[in-house]
Amino acid sequence: MAIEHLGLATLPGCGPRSGCAALAGDPWATVPLTSWPTAFLGTAFFTGMLVLWLGSRRELPGVLRWLTRAGGVASLWLLAVLLSGEHFCVYCLVTHAANLTFWGIVECARARAPLSRPTSAVASATFLAVSLSLWGLELHSRAEARARGEEEFARSTAAAVRSSAEPGEERSDAGFRGRYLLGPERAAVRLVVITDYQCRDCRAIEGQIERLMERHDGVSLSVKHFPYCRDCNPTVERTLHGNACWAARAAETAGILWGDEGFWSMHRWLFEQEGVFTSTEQLESGIRSLGWDPRGFVELMTSDASTAGIAADVQEARRLGLYQTPMIFLNGVELRGWHVPDAVVRAVEAVLDARPEPRTHAGDAPPLAVEKCVADWSDSSNPRRTIPDDPHARPFGASEAALRIVHFGDYLEPTSVEADRIIRSWIEGRSDARYEFRPYPVDRACNPHVAETKHPGACRSARTAEAAHLLGGLEVHRRVHAWLMDHSDAATDNALIRAGAALGVDAEALLALREEDAVSVALGEDVAAGHQLRLRSVPTIFVDGRQVTRWRWLGEERGREILHAILEAACEGR
Repeated sequence: MAIEHLGLATLPGCGPRSGCAALAGDPWATVPLTSWPTAFLGTAFFTGMLVLWLGSRRELPGVLRWLTRAGGVASLWLLAVLLSGEHFCVYCLVTHAANLTFWGIVECARARAPLSRPTSAVASATFLAVSLSLWGLELHSRAEARARGEEEFARSTAAAVRSSAEPGEERSDAGFRGRYLLGPERAAVRLVVITDYQCRDCRAIEGQIERLMERHDGVSLSVKHFPYCRDCNPTVERTLHGNACWAARAAETAGILWGDEGFWSMHRWLFEQEGVFTSTEQLESGIRSLGWDPRGFVELMTSDASTAGIAADVQEARRLGLYQTPMIFLNGVELRGWHVPDAVVRAVEAVLDARPEPRTHAGDAPPLAVEKCVADWSDSSNPRRTIPDDPHARPFGASEAALRIVHFGDYLEPTSVEADRIIRSWIEGRSDARYEFRPYPVDRACNPHVAETKHPGACRSARTAEAAHLLGGLEVHRRVHAWLMDHSDAATDNALIRAGAALGVDAEALLALREEDAVSVALGEDVAAGHQLRLRSVPTIFVDGRQVTRWRWLGEERGREILHAILEAACEGR
């Protein structure tokens, strides 16, 4: 986890929405009252304990026994946190299991001895050296992240300034804004924030916005909801914030009952409560403290009337390509790099310094998801990467085309299958692009870099495809590859034998070749290339060297549209 935190390497199975990522955002991911990652403390502690253990030889000093007990108690607590949050992180589980086993071994050991000063000094020095090393790496990592964020921030702020200076075409509808407005209808800066009341980053941004609204009259604010809770937002894969839907419903109910003033007073109260209220009494007490009568509030909040606006906001956020909260817009332009210090304050004041004409929200029209995903792919913050060459390349399309599309995937993984079909369909008949599918099976039978086998048999399918190339060259490989993808749920050896004649392939010879060393070597090269690129998950697609991210976020149909748009943009850029 320390390695993952520093970005020094990508651990298999630790994708953006994995249990590892969820734990990294948990309050217990840092040592209480500090910003020091718990993983760093654990790394330094276990390294120091190893030195103590080795230096103690056969006799265990009492201090080692007590330190082991302290570490064991910490593991029990962190395991309880992990299990209560239903986060699965295989690295965490293995680490804590090993630590508890070590605790048991130490408790069963009979010998005690005083700790020698040299051993104590070396163990302490080791703990300090590891801590200082991690601290230095952390500072370097933060500096790099800050530099990348500042670059993103500068570009998006400049875009907002340019957009604010251009004449806007006001539409007949309300334009891009939330249902409740704070500030003037016509404003030089129109802020729209897509938020979640239990999101820590959202709360930090809210603090910046409050300072802005107090300082500047020419700023208006509206919000849209995107609770990371499946109770009211089925578009998220899992619930991260258990009370986020009720918090959003409470804000909407206050708006329905008491208009703009009621909404904003409840909005502020909810952020003060970190989006959590645990009882009707607490909620009603909060309403009274805001100067409102709570009678009828809970009844309305628990009715369908409080969810209609939330559902509309969620769908709009999806159309805009939201993948995390908050998502912030200045005059219809998305603010990127919002995590750098005082980003919203600095961006808004940069726009105000340009003295734009006050306008309504009717002219604001942020780009939709397809355009956003293409822009994200082509952005300089997504640099071109050197994709290791494939000595056994078997491309679709024009073999010598300059535009190279590389897809690391798994023959049994549904999204890999979907991506392959989209790209093969797009590239058919084209002479300006080549497509390489490189197997990266999530199957430890041939891929030691994945944490666990999720698709048993994926190695067998990959070996079949490699053997097809060895058997009959590019054309045979293409036919067998397509068959494997089209029959990913039933690509058995018997099924391949039955399909052999239709494929024009000697299936018996193909299956015999599958065990050849040359097949193992070719597959190993693809797996090694994927590991070199630090793949987090499959499918991972590179178009012209740039990684394609979040193309499948909006579902299958929009995913096809987004992937086609990126491929077309890549061709036009050549």
